[in-house]
Amino acid sequence: EHLHEGGILPLYRALYIWDSFLAALLTPGSTCDWALKLPLTTYLNAASVSRRLGCLNASIPWYLGATTAAYTPGQPPFMFPNEKVGTILSRGLFQGARTAARL
Repeated sequence: EHLHEGGILPLYRALYIWDSFLAALLTPGSTCDWALKLPLTTYLNAASVSRRLGCLNASIPWYLGATTAAYTPGQPPFMFPNEKVGTILSRGLFQGARTAARL
């Protein structure tokens, strides 16, 4: 119902930049399960975040972060990651975005 022409979900369209930025991380044999993007002014307790992410299944499409919506009359909202907060993507979500981007 909220698919655009070509069957691409708006969320996945907004994640195209991740495809080019992270393509090298999902090459065969890669062990990367999570991708993290933070504003430069953000403090990160990497050990705590790593422990918490270890509780989640990275093959499931997880998007952890805040979204912003752009509204156009008569159209479903266009959701995209908020640039002012951090975003964490699981391997499962990134693989889904790469698949949608190829449609």
